[in-house]
Amino acid sequence: MTRPTMSRSPSARPSPSIGRFVANFPSDRVERRHGQFVGRCLIDTLAAAIAGANEPVSRLVLAEARDGWTRSPGKGAASAWVTADAFDEETAAGVNAATAHALDLDDVTSAVRGHVSSILFPVLAALAESRCLPGAALVEAYVVGFEIACRLGNLVFQSHYNKGWHSTSTIGAIAGAGAGARLVGLDAVAIDHAIGLALARSAGTRANFGSMAKALQISFAARAAVSAVRLAARGGTAGADALTGPYGFSRLYADGETDPELFAPLDRRTPLAVDAIGVIVKKYPMCYAAHRAVDAMLTLRREFDLTPDDVVAIDVENSAATHGPLIHHRPRIATEAMFSMEYGMAATLLDGRMGCASFTDAAVARPPIAALIEKVTSREADGPILPPWSIVRVTTRDGRRLSHRVDTLRGSHELPLSDEDISAKLADCLTHGGSRGQAAAIVGAIMALGQTAVPALLRGGAWQELRLGNGTT
Repeated sequence: MTRPTMSRSPSARPSPSIGRFVANFPSDRVERRHGQFVGRCLIDTLAAAIAGANEPVSRLVLAEARDGWTRSPGKGAASAWVTADAFDEETAAGVNAATAHALDLDDVTSAVRGHVSSILFPVLAALAESRCLPGAALVEAYVVGFEIACRLGNLVFQSHYNKGWHSTSTIGAIAGAGAGARLVGLDAVAIDHAIGLALARSAGTRANFGSMAKALQISFAARAAVSAVRLAARGGTAGADALTGPYGFSRLYADGETDPELFAPLDRRTPLAVDAIGVIVKKYPMCYAAHRAVDAMLTLRREFDLTPDDVVAIDVENSAATHGPLIHHRPRIATEAMFSMEYGMAATLLDGRMGCASFTDAAVARPPIAALIEKVTSREADGPILPPWSIVRVTTRDGRRLSHRVDTLRGSHELPLSDEDISAKLADCLTHGGSRGQAAAIVGAIMALGQTAVPALLRGGAWQELRLGNGTT
């Protein structure tokens, strides 16, 4: 998807209604291959949730949800993914979103500069399970929500994030509401109201990166989306033109960008965002802004058999605007290390890999890590933001100067992880989360989503196994 031509004229005519775009989205544009794409994304999101199930923020949200649950789960309840709990739709979506993002291991979408699946799946799974909807409807709604997120993200691509907004939670609440409204069958007018109601709770700041609040912001956004759908379905209303109007999202949250064709109806020549943009499936449980550099360090370590004792200095050079989320240069705990280029380089060199075990408080506190961090410098180059790249240069004790550049990220839309890689990530996450679930069984169940009712999937044997074995129950 190309970025829309932007206008900042206050008199620019408003975009076509997002409600009509969502309500009239042609179902026949969602093909069998999109079901495979959505299935892979759901496997990855579940893997991230399993890995993050025992994180403090996951325990916090679950404890709060249990305290607030005042009636026995029954008809209309929605499942917590990694425990045996069931809650109302909004609570379940919030619990699952926080857990899926607790380790920052969930997939990323470049157009949004954030995570889409960890918003959409908690929202859609809760609404679909409680209403006994088919998996095919969830797949279609995910494609629609992904389209909303990417179109809006492309519109405000730089200004929104640069102002300090956490685009996953801000754009995610809106996309989640649009996707959820499509899933439950709201008409165009009600969808517009749902979007406006979601905007009323659309928030989140990058200042919270490296703390529990980052995952909590995603939890709040998922809850906001579900609530907006439910309220709109009951007749709740919101103001008109919530996205690009004079008092709308793009003017308040960005630089007032508008595009009269932002939500113009799809035609057959317009590629879907799931095809043109796709997702970055994260190989490493840290901010994806550091992933190219991690790829480069792994390559240098392997090709030159490097050890920490060999290295005198590590210099990382990145394309422009890479460092925005990498705000922790001397991390003390795991949640800070997820947003530290210096830690990423040190842990990769020391461990020879980057997995869930690298992101515990004990791993961050290792004395060799502190020594290696002092050898790392990181800087941004001048020039365009896109396409992104990283160069890692290593100076060794014997005077060698080694370097490796990475342009195409492993796990990106251009270089996707193999099915084996996805299964291996899931297996690592199962181990880290303490689950007895079997990766192959979970993969098989999720990839049959298009032929399964959502309650059957979420309450089935494969998913139940991972719940019963998890330490959070």
